[in-house]
Amino acid sequence: MPEAVRSSTRFALELEGLDVRLFRVGEMLFQAGELPRPACLVIDQHMPGMEGLELTSRLRARRRGGSAGGA
Repeated sequence: MPEAVRSSTRFALELEGLDVRLFRVGEMLFQAGELPRPACLVIDQHMPGMEGLELTSRLRARRRGGSAGGA
């Protein structure tokens, strides 16, 4: 996702009062440690490294207590 799209999306969501955290690549999300359960995720399907579908699968497995990815 281009930087301009990332920053404008962040700006719009923060204007609505949401706490926004940006991760340039999927692996960075798992390196961030424990995160609160998000109300919404905006995921780019074609991120460098881990693509959006793989990231979604790993997050679901992690929430179910599986070990499918991440720290």
